[in-house]
Amino acid sequence: NTNPQDIRLQSLNIENPQVKMEMKQVPGSSSQELRFPVELFADAVRISNGTLRALIIDGNDSLAVTTSVNVQADSLRFSTEDDLPVSFGEADIALSAATISNHKMEAEVPSAQMSMSEGKILKNQQDAMFQSTVHAAWSGASVKLNALNDAHLHASELTGELKPSLLEMKSGIKQDWISWLDRLTLSDGHMRWRDSANTITFRNTVWDGAAHFLHVDSFQLQPNLT
Repeated sequence: NTNPQDIRLQSLNIENPQVKMEMKQVPGSSSQELRFPVELFADAVRISNGTLRALIIDGNDSLAVTTSVNVQADSLRFSTEDDLPVSFGEADIALSAATISNHKMEAEVPSAQMSMSEGKILKNQQDAMFQSTVHAAWSGASVKLNALNDAHLHASELTGELKPSLLEMKSGIKQDWISWLDRLTLSDGHMRWRDSANTITFRNTVWDGAAHFLHVDSFQLQPNLT
């Protein structure tokens, strides 16, 4: 193609990329303009041994994400069109050694796989939204949620799956993650709640969101005596 503003590739391979980004969300502000100067289309895309470090700052809170990533995707398109600047057909994403943290939560995910389809960034006036169907699976994950008065919930050895679900992410709009429990299955996991009065432990926990079925092999309630 002799047109420098319309680039078409059979394949695009990226080896060992390292991406570091910081995003600040200011209440009441509109999203920044997302515009590409050229049309770029790739039939196949492969990203190998990538590293992502992201810091999202929202007022007084911040979220830090670090992970290794490998990606295989098809029909990737970066467009000069205002209403649909980015789209792709299918994408398989493998994450490893992922960590997510803020002042309320700490999470570690040794291994996770995601399949995404019909992904796109939609732009309407000053607002941009990412939309895709997502199917995910993970193993050996751990999460610690901090509550008031030094209480916390610690979940470990989590292995599970998220059934194919429509994901829509828009700046300034919080996700209703509780509603995703219906699409979630947990095949194994241990959970422990601890506060100043008691320690409650659940072992070998199984959850089927579609059937609203919860199974726990063992349950222990231990008062914290001083």
